[in-house]
Amino acid sequence: MIRATIGGRDPHAANRRMRVGAVLLKAAGADMKDIQETLGHSSITITADTYTSIHELELERAKADAAAALVPRHRKAS
Repeated sequence: MIRATIGGRDPHAANRRMRVGAVLLKAAGADMKDIQETLGHSSITITADTYTSIHELELERAKADAAAALVPRHRKAS
């Protein structure tokens, strides 16, 4: 992948670091308000609009886990 640089620096690196930080915060159990305050966003709307995919993935995983729990597991015969 070729990335544009300005003065030898990737102008999108800071945004990528913020996204990684938000993902790690969410994985650690932080709510959107915590993430908003940590990232310094002026409103929860900015954080929610920007990082909604994190929340959507969390919901999808919860649904998949719930569905998997409904599937009976058979033990292997010994």
